[in-house]
Amino acid sequence: MAPLWEMDHEPGSPLVERTESIPSVAVSRRLITLTIAGIILGGWFLYGWQIAQRGLWSSHEGRAAQNAQAILDDGDWLVPHLYTGEPEMQKPPLYYWMVAVFGWLNHGHVDATAVRMPALITGILGLIVVFQLGRRMWDWETGLWATGILALTTRYAWLARVGRIDMPLCLIVTASLALFWQTASPRDPLDRSADRRRLSLFVYLLLGLGVLLKGPVAIIFYGLPSVTYLFVTRVPIIPHFQRGWWETWKRYRVMTGIAIVLAITLPWFVYASISTNGEFFWSFFIYHNIERAVGSSEALKSGPVWFYIPRLFVDAFPWSLVLPALWYSLWHHRRKWWPGYSSQSGAEQRTPKYLFLICWSVSLFTFLSIVSFKRADYLLPAFPPVALLLAGWLRDRGWRRRTDEVIAQMRHPRRRRRLVLTSAAVLAVVMIPLLYWGGIEFHEKGIVHSLLKIDLLRDHLNETDVFMMTHVEQLMRQNWPILVIGGIVVVASVWLTYTGWHQNQQRRVLVGLAAPWLVGFLFQIHILLPALDPLREMSRFARAIRAVAGENSTVYYFGKFDSDLAFHIGRPARAIDDWETLVQLTQQPTPCFVVMKADQLDWVRRDPRLAGWQPVVDNTKLAFGGHRDHRLLLATKLETIADRLDKSQIRR
Repeated sequence: MAPLWEMDHEPGSPLVERTESIPSVAVSRRLITLTIAGIILGGWFLYGWQIAQRGLWSSHEGRAAQNAQAILDDGDWLVPHLYTGEPEMQKPPLYYWMVAVFGWLNHGHVDATAVRMPALITGILGLIVVFQLGRRMWDWETGLWATGILALTTRYAWLARVGRIDMPLCLIVTASLALFWQTASPRDPLDRSADRRRLSLFVYLLLGLGVLLKGPVAIIFYGLPSVTYLFVTRVPIIPHFQRGWWETWKRYRVMTGIAIVLAITLPWFVYASISTNGEFFWSFFIYHNIERAVGSSEALKSGPVWFYIPRLFVDAFPWSLVLPALWYSLWHHRRKWWPGYSSQSGAEQRTPKYLFLICWSVSLFTFLSIVSFKRADYLLPAFPPVALLLAGWLRDRGWRRRTDEVIAQMRHPRRRRRLVLTSAAVLAVVMIPLLYWGGIEFHEKGIVHSLLKIDLLRDHLNETDVFMMTHVEQLMRQNWPILVIGGIVVVASVWLTYTGWHQNQQRRVLVGLAAPWLVGFLFQIHILLPALDPLREMSRFARAIRAVAGENSTVYYFGKFDSDLAFHIGRPARAIDDWETLVQLTQQPTPCFVVMKADQLDWVRRDPRLAGWQPVVDNTKLAFGGHRDHRLLLATKLETIADRLDKSQIRR
């Protein structure tokens, strides 16, 4: 008899009908409940530990903090506003509402925890959805593997700790497609129309929330995988081109779903457009959606079609190391998961789930590659199906290797030993020169300095990537014992992965890949991020500015509007982008204060009309030797604020 956690306990399955009267079903439910509780605790430890011990580094976090705090201060929940008084027109308000709720629970004060809590909670809920979907597609153990793979994926783990909209959107897309699978899968049929109707309505409710979260892209992220799956399984879905499409639409209640989504989203979008005199419509729908997609605006940097290929290797690490083997295996056995294949071994029963997950991941990857404007975070909703594919493939690979045909091949131990030794020698020949080169470069000049000489890497990495890599290398030089320990962990993990792969021990492969990543992630949380925070946070700079400007003085932001800095400084604030405004402020009888980039100071000094502006605060000096975003505070009428400079102990 199979272990309890390998049994299929789906509603309506023959196993449930045979065993629902014996105590083992209750034990299985307890096991599932305990597993979900373990996922919650593990996710909270992995993602929630020291979540507030880092400044609001990204502009998205700063905007979310401003919008949420303005909601709590002004009581206007309909259209969030920045501290400059401008309405938020980049995104719909759902994420800012969630941040405001956590700020309200924090006695009306928005902080880093409130900004990141929605991403943290939805990240953990996403792990639970993947576990449940993996359990229904395969079994309990495979669902747990898929959860572990997704939880220890680099981009997913990072965005669960960052106050961005992408993680809640990923949860909505994953949950919606999981419910779609329940209604569309022949293995888990819902013949009762009431059950199908209830699930379909819940899917459209989720999509309505997704539109309030990030706009129409939520519908696209759900529609592309579902329509692709229905199309390749020969279900009529395209109007006027396939016979029977209306029956499919009625089955999935498409028209009712459209009405539900419009009822949830349309009132707010209409109100936001009217209250901003149509500016929200043109800014959000036209600029931030259509122009981002087609790349018609020069302000939106377009990425190449292959942008996500190297990003997938980095963001899906460490599992990207085995993704080539996964996709090769899927392509090699493509006849087994393509519709219409049948065999006596029952492989046709595995067809729908593989095909569905492939349609999910490939359709999103293709769409995002075609879209002009690209960001690494946009690929997040494609990681759950990849985790499920990898976990299911490892599970089925293990079962397949236990067949008589493979056992017969294992009767030749000398041949097997020769194969293992040959592949180990090839691996050593490839890796030893790379390690030798890396050691010399690290000791002499630095690996990052050498890697940036490669045109492909230099063009693909952004300023944040180079900044992080450079300071990680500096930190390694100062803490070389950590590097030695990390090397030992990597060698042990390579041995576990290598031997586990050849000995067909899937758990050893997973542990070998996950262990070094987990050690590196904990190192990042406990050592790296606290060391980098003084080089990126703006709170000390903001306190120094308020100490000089006073509580009620308006702080102007010239050129780039630093959202995180503006949040810490507080209101009143105003953004300006022309020299004439600076000239007019110079003529004011009271002191004025403006924040600008440090490299703009030379242009100010070249204009005699701006001679009254003098730098009074430099954030690089407050950061003890450097800052990623070099900013200055310039002021006029310094003689009237000399006492503030003395009291704040700030020297020009």
